[in-house]
Amino acid sequence: MRRAIVWSLACMLVLLLAACSSKESEQVQPTIKEEPVETGQTLTLVEPEYYEVPDSNKYQIQTRLTDFQLIHGYGGLAWGVTRNELRLYYTRDNGATWVNISPSANVKFSSNPVYGKDIFFLDGEHGWIVRSGTDGTNNVVLRTDDSGESWKIASLEESQTVTALHFNSSKHGYLMTSESVGTVKEQKTLYITTDGGVNWTQTSTNNPIQATDEAIPLQGYAMGMMFTDNGKGFVPVLELGTPKMYVTSDDGETWSMDKSFFNRTSSLHTKCSSFTMGEMESLSVNHHKLYIPLGCSEGDQVKYSGLFTDDSGDTWNHVQFELPAESGTDKRLYPTFVSDHIGWMLQGKTIYQTTDQGKTWSKLAGSKNLSDLLDKYPEVVKMQFVTTKVGWILLENATEKKSILMQTTDGGLNWEVL
Repeated sequence: MRRAIVWSLACMLVLLLAACSSKESEQVQPTIKEEPVETGQTLTLVEPEYYEVPDSNKYQIQTRLTDFQLIHGYGGLAWGVTRNELRLYYTRDNGATWVNISPSANVKFSSNPVYGKDIFFLDGEHGWIVRSGTDGTNNVVLRTDDSGESWKIASLEESQTVTALHFNSSKHGYLMTSESVGTVKEQKTLYITTDGGVNWTQTSTNNPIQATDEAIPLQGYAMGMMFTDNGKGFVPVLELGTPKMYVTSDDGETWSMDKSFFNRTSSLHTKCSSFTMGEMESLSVNHHKLYIPLGCSEGDQVKYSGLFTDDSGDTWNHVQFELPAESGTDKRLYPTFVSDHIGWMLQGKTIYQTTDQGKTWSKLAGSKNLSDLLDKYPEVVKMQFVTTKVGWILLENATEKKSILMQTTDGGLNWEVL
């Protein structure tokens, strides 16, 4: 009898302790705020036989895109990273259908690839992707020569940050890495391949102890890279806030500064507190015509201009764009050009076009579709044109993790969701 009473009291004590413990755990349990689900637009996918397929072989997915690149007048690439997997899509029919050309899910990506830095396509067939090394692992270079149906992989055997990637033929390519070696200083190393990315050879570097006049200096940050032909290449550098250009004519063995590239003491720049440079754009098939957008910051506003060359960098023409100063979330959106005279710029909900290399700009009639979607997707990630008629624009709502890709086929007058 006594044993039964003791047992009952023990059970009651256990239940009371459990209840208290439960209440305590409920009190200290943190409130978990649910993250918005990444969403994007619906893409219609087909298998790699490309487009001549019945509707029964088409299927749809919903994906969030973070970047794109137009390849030709009827299509290009769009991509994003989901759960460390690169989702890469290619269209040849202006977005009516897409092909999934993603590399193996076994190759993990810690960040979204940036065109001209981590990803580069020479044309619709030949492309390269750099997966930057993480946790001390080597950088790897993925390559395709069949429009992404298959990918081969090679190790770069080093793990420094990749800053630029460029090919001027299906065999000849360049890759630059950088490593911080002090305040606003980085060691810049150039690698070259002559077999399409199978093997890479270090061709030049700037030694942090014995920098020479024939190397790109440690001071400043490389802002891209472009090679034309006959071994001529360009690397723009933002050096202590000043734009500079370093040029090679021997495939990167030696470099020199182009002293005529930019004049900071010009009256155009007396009010600039700092400068930014956008991605270098090629405006001709042979890359002899180049354009670099330049931003001049004055307080919280940015005023734009452009540096143009039509003789492979022998001379540069600096054009001040007669556009209103930019501020807000899209002040880093640079004007884009498709030739040495024709370009576009989006400010707010207005698209401006120039036909005289940016000296004058005209407002285009507003697109209701674009205007409405800018309310839902207020950040503009990128705008690019590939012909005088065809252009893409990627809009984003970063807070809600949503994106939408749009296309114009009439030079920017009307825009439709791809």
